[in-house]
Amino acid sequence: MLLEEELTTKWGKTGEFSETIREHTDCLKKEAKRLFDYGYIDHEMFVLLTYVCEKHDYGKINDAMQQRMKKHIRFNPDIEVQHNLLSALFVHPEDFENEYDYICSLYAVLFHHDTHSNAMATTEISEKNILIKDFADRYRELGAVKPSRKYLKKIEQILNIRDCDEPNKDEIELYNKMSLLKGFLHKCDYSASAHIQCEYVNDFLNSSMQKLKESWDGLDWNDLQYFMIENQNRNIIATAPTGYGKTEAGLLWSGNNKCFFVLPLRTAINAMYERIGNKILNNRYLNERLALLHADTQSYYIKNTNEDIDDMLDYYVKSKQLSLPITITTLDQIFNFTLKYYGYEYKLSTLSYARVIIDEIQTYSPDLLAYLVYGIEKIVEAGGKVAVLTATLPPFARQKLIDVMGSDLAEADFSNRGIVRHNVKVFEKTLNSADVVNKWHELNKMESRKLLIICNSIATAQQIFEEICNMLSEEMVEINLLHSNFIKMDRSAKEKQILKTGQTYTDSNGKKINCLHEIWVTTSVVEASLDIDFDYLFTELLDLFSLFQRMGRVNRKGVKCYELANCFVYTELQGNPLKCYKKSKSEIGNGFEFVDDDIYDLSKEAILEVDDILDESKKMELINSYLSYEKIQATGYAKKYQKQYNYLKNLYILEKESNCPIREIDNINIIPLSVYEQHIKEIEEIENQLNSNKTLGVDKIVYVEKLYEFVLSVNANLMHENRTSKPKILKSIQISKHINIPIVDCEYDYEFGLIKISREEKSKNRFI
Repeated sequence: MLLEEELTTKWGKTGEFSETIREHTDCLKKEAKRLFDYGYIDHEMFVLLTYVCEKHDYGKINDAMQQRMKKHIRFNPDIEVQHNLLSALFVHPEDFENEYDYICSLYAVLFHHDTHSNAMATTEISEKNILIKDFADRYRELGAVKPSRKYLKKIEQILNIRDCDEPNKDEIELYNKMSLLKGFLHKCDYSASAHIQCEYVNDFLNSSMQKLKESWDGLDWNDLQYFMIENQNRNIIATAPTGYGKTEAGLLWSGNNKCFFVLPLRTAINAMYERIGNKILNNRYLNERLALLHADTQSYYIKNTNEDIDDMLDYYVKSKQLSLPITITTLDQIFNFTLKYYGYEYKLSTLSYARVIIDEIQTYSPDLLAYLVYGIEKIVEAGGKVAVLTATLPPFARQKLIDVMGSDLAEADFSNRGIVRHNVKVFEKTLNSADVVNKWHELNKMESRKLLIICNSIATAQQIFEEICNMLSEEMVEINLLHSNFIKMDRSAKEKQILKTGQTYTDSNGKKINCLHEIWVTTSVVEASLDIDFDYLFTELLDLFSLFQRMGRVNRKGVKCYELANCFVYTELQGNPLKCYKKSKSEIGNGFEFVDDDIYDLSKEAILEVDDILDESKKMELINSYLSYEKIQATGYAKKYQKQYNYLKNLYILEKESNCPIREIDNINIIPLSVYEQHIKEIEEIENQLNSNKTLGVDKIVYVEKLYEFVLSVNANLMHENRTSKPKILKSIQISKHINIPIVDCEYDYEFGLIKISREEKSKNRFI
């Protein structure tokens, strides 16, 4: 067997080599066996995967690479060939029973590593013909043979397939097999390099769910949950009201399989992680069972896990590499594989044996819905299972899901099972503080009056909060404001506080109602998946789907009185109008950037029908009548969806050069001056530690996370768009070679968040 000699693949901090190619290769093969033992791949795929794991790094035996690694110098494309191209010389057609298996294996090895030149691997083989021929001649006795141009051409042909081209069935099957094999190779390779398991077995969820039921004092699963159990091996589209046990239903459907729970908002994801960890897994072995995955995972783990820092970082790596049985995550983290960037097959192959649960589908914009639907199409095609399990399902989205989820689909609607919770009063005017204060006084004899105000914009929320504070300044009233423009430390504290306020009960037995007198003014950050229960809701209309989600934050368990109105809906828009220069006059519409004109108009027409008790069946009736597939199909929403969906189908493999985000979030991190001045000693100590040569590795990560507690992520438009003057930047804190955080003169405080960024007319920033 090749690689018996101690050739190197890694080196330690002091220059000594810590792992040989042979050792690394054996680690990959061990992970391939794990995937087979867990039942995630069949025997045929296991045989091919073991083969490509064995061959994938043979090219590292070349002298140029070995010398480069020993001398710690950079790759030089003039004298060295990328090792994956050389490894492909050891993949031989006679090793396989058929031509397709050879092509799949050749492709996996050839493309398992990105090329330094960013050229197609097949093209680089031609361009570096002399260097490759020299290598082949030297190692011919060990089996190095340049692959036939015929097979390279076939790979190029497959790489140029687009979904919209309608290729023949054989090409589709070959393309799918190539993608999965390459993805499994990536999975084994990344795990072996990180020295973690590529998968941790799910042998606990079924028993955990059974113990949960036993703790319910004789209560059984409801009809939704039994439906999910009975259809565990099928794709699912199911609707059920808020509070009807959709989380438990999704986990019962997943059973002892790998599971992804996809939610739209980070706050909701954190809450779901804590709920599953605490109530279902009893906080046992979470670092081998349950993962959190969003843009702020590392920071969350540092603050909220009891692991020491090294174990926490190990937990974080396992989460990032999708190794744990249950992952609570966002659309952005998983469904970006639809962009077919280099290495996208890693996620697709993992999803091919997973159960994927999608909740809150109505919150997605038309472009994000396109990513979701196209992603589900590819997951189902690869062998994975998907359950869309939501309280509100737009008919347009439902039809698009049916189109891609295949014939093995089970549908059910449990909307009429919900208990009556809401009594609605609609006003054709803007939401205002006077109405809120009047209702507050009107309710002064109530045992509990927790008021939740949800605004469509931060500016409106801040204005109403300030007005309510002024109107009630003579009274002892707890009033809070929550939106996205708070520094990380403050937002985290407010999120914990609203979750505590929003508890239905004060005891674990569900017998004593949590009675409080508080007012919370918020934005849409609270509307999806947060388990909060208020007594009364005041909200602006955005669309019908969002409205019903917001209502789900009131009388959530249905144990409170609804004889009088508890939801007050205001139909007229207010807030920051969209900058007109961004759109032509024909596209400006109502002028509000947070609203889809067509859906808003249809939603307004629908909600004006309501003036009393609104049960779950009536909600679905309004949606199906006013926001039907046919009506939405004729709107700009449908056009935006179709444009994005067609874009994804038209993408070639590797057209995107890197791991791309599915949406551009044009935010800038800053530290408000008032925050800096208030915490100057802490921040300066962090800055000193970051600049110290003694602060390395793990310690630096901890200090960066401490600094980010004072950071505010603001839309870049607030900093520089269409401005004649620049924001006042007083200094910047350097946290790495390419990242610094400016300290910006702006009005900010704990109660309001960011109010206004100060500006100066000079084009040059002032530094201190």
